Amino acid sequence: MLMINSPNNPTGWVMTREQQQKVLDRCRQLGIWLVADEVYECLSLLRR
Repeated sequence: MLMINSPNNPTGWVMTREQQQKVLDRCRQLGIWLVADEVYECLSLLRR
C-alpha cells in the first residue's frame, strides 16, 4: 500500500497531474494499493 498526501502539509507541495499519473501507472503495474489523502485539496491556492 502506498499513501499519497497532496497537497502535502506542512510544506504545501502539490503533485502535478503528470506525477500523479506516473505513480498511479506504477502502482497498477505492480499491483500496489494507492490511498490518496486529499483532505487539503480545497485549501490549495493552485488552480489549473
